[in-house]
Formats: sequence, structure tokens, C-alpha cells
Amino acid sequence: MTQPKLTRLELQIMEELWTRGQLSIREIQEAFPEKKRPAYTTIQTTVYRLEGKKALRRVKKVGNFHIFEAAISRDRARARLSSNPATLAQATSKTHNARSNCMAAMAT
Repeated sequence: MTQPKLTRLELQIMEELWTRGQLSIREIQEAFPEKKRPAYTTIQTTVYRLEGKKALRRVKKVGNFHIFEAAISRDRARARLSSNPATLAQATSKTHNARSNCMAAMAT
């Protein structure tokens, strides 16, 4: 049975979960650079799609929001992208840049 492929945005979200661990939708959204940050509802929809693809799972509910964690490894996700390695390179690069910008902003 073939696994569903991940989009660039889905992979960026997964990178945050692999790097930072358990996160809420708001925390995932705020990891993106402010100028190119997707809307909260865009991240929410994408997270729910990833949940449907069994790439991540809800860990717990805190108040009125859920905490999510990765349910698949980086290697398994990369296998889903093997037909399009350019997507993997772009997503990994954008996630790294977003994380660097976030760290720089926190340092100032």
C-alpha cells in the first residue's frame, strides 16, 4: 500500500514537529517567518490533513486547543517524497530559514 505524499507546507509543519516536539497549531504557525506566515486556519486545515494521513497525531487537549506530535519519522516522510526530491530540498531550506529568523528575533 502506497503512502500519501506530503506537500511542501505539510513537510514544513512536520519539520517543526520533529525539531521542537509537541506543538499546538498556534506554535506551528508562529514558527513561520512573519512576512510569509500562513493564516492560522491554513495551518489548522493542513494539520488536520496530516492527521488524516497518519503523519501526526493529537497528544492531548489543553483548554480549547490540541497538542500534536509527529507520528512518522523523517526517513519515512522522505520516502513519501522520493518521486520529487526538489520538494524536500525546498521545504527543508524554508524551514531552516524560518527557524534561523525566529532565533535571531529572540536574540534581539
